[in-house]
Amino acid sequence: MAEAPLTRADQVLIAAAAALAVPPVMDRDLTARRMAMALDVIPHVAPDGPTCGLAFEIEAMDRARRAGDGPTFSDCHWRLRSAVARFFETRAAHAYERWRRETGRA
Repeated sequence: MAEAPLTRADQVLIAAAAALAVPPVMDRDLTARRMAMALDVIPHVAPDGPTCGLAFEIEAMDRARRAGDGPTFSDCHWRLRSAVARFFETRAAHAYERWRRETGRA
């Protein structure tokens, strides 16, 4: 499977998701800034694109944050961390295979 190209919105969403996935997520100002970046670009991300899973988890996390639901927010945070890890694992695997082909190590 080929790597899907990333748009500028995808790139912003990836950076915001990675920032949200690491502590301190409970710092309200920092979390709000990171969340605002992500939510601003989500409408510009393809619903079936490479970052759709990140967008889904960020939207769920935002709903929990706005509702003041700490336990759900925490669950969403862990799911976002997993989504970020899966995203980068997939990208790394594609890049590694491409590198192996390009260097003749395949």
